[in-house]
Amino acid sequence: MTAPRMRRGAIPLAGPRAPTAPRGMGGRLAAPVQRVQSLFAGVHWSLAFIAFAAYVYSITSYKVAIGTEAMVVALLTLPMERTGLRFAQPMAWMIAFVAWSALGVTMTDYPELVWNEVIELAKIAAVMFVATNVITTRARFRFFLVFMLGICAAYPVRGTLINYFLVGETLVGRAIWNHIYSNPNDLAAYCLLSISLTFALLANERTRWIRVCAGLGEGILALIILLTQSRGAFVGAALFGLIAFRERMKKFKRLIMPAIAGMIILMFVPDSAWKRFGTIGNAADGAAISNVDAGSAEARMQIWKVAVAVIQDNPITGVGWGAYQEAHYRMALGNGFGPLAFGRRDAHSTYLRVMAETGIVGFACFAGLIVATLVRAERQRRRSRATHPELAIQLGYLELGLVAFLIAGIWGSYGNLVFLYLHLSLIHVGTQLLAGASKQQAPTPRGRMLPGRSRPADGPYRRRFAS
Repeated sequence: MTAPRMRRGAIPLAGPRAPTAPRGMGGRLAAPVQRVQSLFAGVHWSLAFIAFAAYVYSITSYKVAIGTEAMVVALLTLPMERTGLRFAQPMAWMIAFVAWSALGVTMTDYPELVWNEVIELAKIAAVMFVATNVITTRARFRFFLVFMLGICAAYPVRGTLINYFLVGETLVGRAIWNHIYSNPNDLAAYCLLSISLTFALLANERTRWIRVCAGLGEGILALIILLTQSRGAFVGAALFGLIAFRERMKKFKRLIMPAIAGMIILMFVPDSAWKRFGTIGNAADGAAISNVDAGSAEARMQIWKVAVAVIQDNPITGVGWGAYQEAHYRMALGNGFGPLAFGRRDAHSTYLRVMAETGIVGFACFAGLIVATLVRAERQRRRSRATHPELAIQLGYLELGLVAFLIAGIWGSYGNLVFLYLHLSLIHVGTQLLAGASKQQAPTPRGRMLPGRSRPADGPYRRRFAS
């Protein structure tokens, strides 16, 4: 019987399986090469795409300081892309956010400081523009997910584990690494976004070695989040886990591997972490906890009061993008706030800091960027879950990672973290690719599959995000 022909224009749901290596010594040597080839399968290389990958490597690893140069090359060569230039919907909100922040330079008491920070924000906008114009195919999207996770494993994850378990370098018992990862809250927030990439890969990836690495990554990233003892990230991770594993809770067999992984992870989590997580409620109502934790719980409540006062003094324009710490220093000195709030402190809240720095208008642009991206992605996911369940689930995990990150942002300031905007770009690209796939393949009567459709690779992942 003749096999049905692949419909022209059909889009594969996942990466190809690595070809089987021949037996013998030659086959053993060829296997690693074939694994690498399976990652690059179908990827069209261009100068802009390579430069963008170099930029992401630079800002994640901090090993080669070529971020600015790589982005300049990406912008200059972007018109050479096959698909031409596209102006993504989230870019309108991002440009409005940058423009309003730039206008704030004329109204702030710290013009030089704000101008420098606005330049950095404009660079982030350029990163989003490049990302949405170079990650335009399913093969590039898949490669980039693996690429980002590979850099994550090779640098911040490896460095954090070595620091914590071998060197013993911590911040009062909390896991850290270097650069932005020297702040345990920032490290935990980064891991929240990264763990959603591992779930997204497992949703429809068929290449065995990638699935194994992604599965290990889930457990290791969860362990690092616990070791950072970040209460905001813990709440976000708990929500992510409850939703991601809700289907597995219905059947005992599906809980075996997560339960084993969970028990192994818990063996490495110190008691101090659980004591710290147990103070989440107290940190919210401002109760004193202990001398050690006072700087993180009671102090946060005093800092939030200062942030609210700064917002009330500058409700429309804010104090200027990047100028919050200076404004906090002034406000805390002469207004009867507690001593724990003195100094050039951070707001310890993404939303309070963005509101304080850019006012109501700037906060509306920032919120519009996030909400518009999420709403459009969720609508497309719901439309496509019957025709493309694997791709819809993959997009759902990216959305869930962003939601967990936003929850962690209640207790941490992440508005200037470039990984947030990279993740928003990935969600937009995933939405675009899913919409394109849905246009090419319409549902058929009685659930029959059109030629070119492939069945889900892993049953449990298909059922998640089914509602």
